[in-house]
Order: sequence, then structure tokens, then C-alpha cells
Amino acid sequence: MTAADIAAISADIGSIAASFVPGYGTAASAVLGIGSTLSNFISDVNDSNTSLGDALWNGAKGLGADAIGLVPGFGAGAKGWKIATRLAKYGTSILAGLNTLDLA
Repeated sequence: MTAADIAAISADIGSIAASFVPGYGTAASAVLGIGSTLSNFISDVNDSNTSLGDALWNGAKGLGADAIGLVPGFGAGAKGWKIATRLAKYGTSILAGLNTLDLA
């Protein structure tokens, strides 16, 4: 997991929190979501196991989730989906790390 991945997941978590704030929270959530999508795209481009086509497709899906997040009431669900899909890519690495720490 790269620094860009950690930044993207952190931005998505902040985006979820912001989505619950009425008014300006939706806009803040969208900005954080777009930042997360860009971080994910950079990470995918730098990942030798991800083709450029896959990186572009992942970016399009991320921007789609960001757009859905602009609809009040759907923001947290869309952001949760983004985090889940990102963590799924690193699931085995995360579990291996937790096993090393005797946490899984």
C-alpha cells in the first residue's frame, strides 16, 4: 500500500464524515472525494499490475461515486463503496500485516 493509497482512503473517510454536515458538508465531501479519486488514479498508474485502461476505468467509477455523493442521503453510501473497493485490492496484504501483529 503506497502513500497515495493511504491518502486516498483518508480523504474518503473525511469525505464520509463531511457528508453528514448539512449544507457545506456536501460540497466539502465532494472536494475530498475528488481528491481521493485523483490519489487512487495516481496510485493505479504507478502500479505495474494495473493497466492504463483499468486505471482510467477505476477513475471513472470513482468520479461517478463522487457525483452520486452530491445527492443528499447517498453520500456516505457512495463513499463507503469507494473505500470497500479500494481496500479489496489490498485485502490480502492487510490480513498478512494483521497476522504478523497477531491481530487477525
